[in-house]
Amino acid sequence: MRGFGPRFGLLSTVGAVFVAIGARVARRGARRSPPSAVPPAGSPAAASSGAGRAVAGSESAGHASGGRAASIPAGVPLVVSLVSLGLSGFAVFVDNRDPEVLLTAPAWVRVAQGPNDAWLYVQPRFVSTGRNDRVEVITDITLRVEPLNGGQASDFVWDEQGQWNPDPITNGMSWVFTGDPEPMVVSPTSPRLPFGLFVGPGWAWEAGAYRVTITAEREIAGSPLRASFEMSLALEQVDLIGKPRGGSWVQIVARPT
Repeated sequence: MRGFGPRFGLLSTVGAVFVAIGARVARRGARRSPPSAVPPAGSPAAASSGAGRAVAGSESAGHASGGRAASIPAGVPLVVSLVSLGLSGFAVFVDNRDPEVLLTAPAWVRVAQGPNDAWLYVQPRFVSTGRNDRVEVITDITLRVEPLNGGQASDFVWDEQGQWNPDPITNGMSWVFTGDPEPMVVSPTSPRLPFGLFVGPGWAWEAGAYRVTITAEREIAGSPLRASFEMSLALEQVDLIGKPRGGSWVQIVARPT
């Protein structure tokens, strides 16, 4: 619920206005009308006042009933003040919560074998799901690749950013370098879907199934984000990406876990 805090700030302001109005009405209702002067007996004023006593009496009764209708219980302004204070406190709490960002794994990845390292092209997805407008900063992304057959695991580092463009020569796709890894800002209006090349130093792909864990370090909240998926490489795919090294890649399905 974005903008949640500002809306509660508005409610707090309205509550404060009601407090002021309630206190003013209470004071007005409690105020008594000054007593009317009684003329001396036998005077012309007394005679004329006798004729208008009924009218005056009804008017004074009307004033009295009007005063009772305008008055409110003394505790109402206090209750409104407490509610307003609670809303203000809740608004401050919501506005200062840590940013909430969701990391999800991609539906597919591309695998290649470099001259000395294993290559994995992955596009993690970062979406803000918080109730406030605070932003998060992703400072680094790493991959933990573990063979499910019990082989040695490897930590892949984020080496570069890029994009896949159509290749008219091969009728396939070619990787185009766009920049080095850099911090990314994730906000409620700006999700981030970076395409990155991750490198496993001194590692080579083998046929089999793998579990890949994405870890994203973040600046504001502190605790890292994680998502994982599984993928499988067939023997013919391993042979394809190994000849020539760095010149071929295969696209495989990533199964989120």
